[in-house]
Amino acid sequence: MCVSVLARVLEVDGPIAWVEIAGQRRGYNALLFPEVAPEDKVLVHAGMVIQILDDREAQEVEAAISELQSIDKTWGQMDPVLESE
Repeated sequence: MCVSVLARVLEVDGPIAWVEIAGQRRGYNALLFPEVAPEDKVLVHAGMVIQILDDREAQEVEAAISELQSIDKTWGQMDPVLESE
């Protein structure tokens, strides 16, 4: 399964979009999206920007990630219960 990651563009230097992912700065190839600009929210995968998100799309992705993280935390709290059965 291929998974893309949500990132915020910090700056664009030629064909490279420098983005922030989980507090880390990384460069991704943005040749397919010459219109990419600082503060854009993008999906990245395999070293490339694969989509620029509008505000609504970015909010939906962020909400889904937040929901998954809360499920993960809940599951982690359940582990001792499952192990004791």
